[in-house]
Formats: sequence, structure tokens, C-alpha cells
Amino acid sequence: MFYLNNDNFKREPYRGYCPSHLEKLFTKPHLDIRGNGYYYPDNEYVVAWYESDFIFKSRKAQAHAKVKLVNLTCPKYTGKNSAEYLSVLYISVPLNYLHYFTIGSIWKGGVAKEQFALEEFYITVEAENQDGKREKPLNRFIR
Repeated sequence: MFYLNNDNFKREPYRGYCPSHLEKLFTKPHLDIRGNGYYYPDNEYVVAWYESDFIFKSRKAQAHAKVKLVNLTCPKYTGKNSAEYLSVLYISVPLNYLHYFTIGSIWKGGVAKEQFALEEFYITVEAENQDGKREKPLNRFIR
């Protein structure tokens, strides 16, 4: 079973800015999200992933992203049939606040204090085919 081990990752101070009003996103999570756990303010959570589906509370409301957090204090629990499960918390974050929740950031009490030192990759894009023509015609691949 997969779970995050604190020994595998080096911690460093959180490099971003963390507004204090983000705490309410933790204290009132959407418990109707399938697979969601409970929030414990004294536990540490790490941002593990952003889910691909968005949450719309109404037609005119801003879209929210589902952010998957893994409990670092108690990373697994025993469920039905003595099976072990990953302790996960999903929170609903407005898209304009999503940049505060970087993957690997560690949250406690609704505030980001630390982050895991993850490997960074830089991607550069160079202009190709500036004449606007394809290198290979698309119809060659369609049968």
C-alpha cells in the first residue's frame, strides 16, 4: 500500500505566501466528496494532487478544484475487513487560490508552514514549423 514516508523527503520552509483566511477551506471541507476523510487541525497534511474534475456550486459561481491532501501525522488507517487505507482529505479550493496549494506543501491548522524539497524541472518551448505546415500529413495516420 502506498503512503508518504517522512524519511524519504527533505523538508524546507514554505516559499509562498499563505493568507490566513485559507483556514476556512480546511475547517469546512466538502464531506460529500467520495473518499473524503475528516480534518484534524493538529495533524499535518501534504498537498498530493489536484483532481481533474471541478466543483460548481451554482451556475454563476466560481469553479473550485478538488485538492487531495494526505495526512502525514496518521498516513493510513484500518478500515473494513482489516484493510489499510490512505488517510486522505479533499478540500474544495477556488481556482484563484489554487496557486497557494503547491504540490508538496505541508499544512497544519490551515496554514502552510513547510514544503517537501521536490525535484524541479524546467521546460522550454521553441517555435517549430514557423511556416505553418505540418511535417507529416495527418491523413497518412488515419485509416
